[in-house]
Amino acid sequence: MVDYISYEGKEWPVLVGHLTIKDYENNTGELFQDIGEDMEKHARFLWFAIKTAHRKLKKEFFVDEKPAISMEDCLWMLDEKWPEYFGLVVNSLATIADVSVEELVKKGQEIQAKELADKKKLTGKQTGSKLKPKPSVS
Repeated sequence: MVDYISYEGKEWPVLVGHLTIKDYENNTGELFQDIGEDMEKHARFLWFAIKTAHRKLKKEFFVDEKPAISMEDCLWMLDEKWPEYFGLVVNSLATIADVSVEELVKKGQEIQAKELADKKKLTGKQTGSKLKPKPSVS
C-alpha cells in the first residue's frame, strides 16, 4: 500500500514492502535488518521506498536522469518527519509479517536486548576479566 509523507509542500509517495527491501539491499549491499539507528541508512531506505512508490503508481522517478528526490533531501525529510516515517515502516512491516505492531515491537526489543547482552559479553572479553579492581585508598 502506498502511503504519503508531506514534506516542503509536497506529498511524497512511500511504499515499504518486499520490493523496496530487495531494491535497497541489492543496490546498497546493506541488509535491511542492519539499518538500526543509522539515519543515513534510513535516508537511503526512504529514497528506495519513494522510488518504489513511484514505480507502483506508474509515475516517473527519474527526470533527465535525476531522481525526483535526493538522498540529502531524504535525510532532511527524516529529520523533520521521523515519527511519520517510523510509524509507516513499523506498520508496513507488521502487515508484511502478518503480525500485530505490538508483536513486531516486542520482537525488536528482544533483538536489541540480545545485541546489547552480546556487546557486554564481547566488551568483558576485550577488557580482560583478569583485571583486578583498584585497591581503595584509605
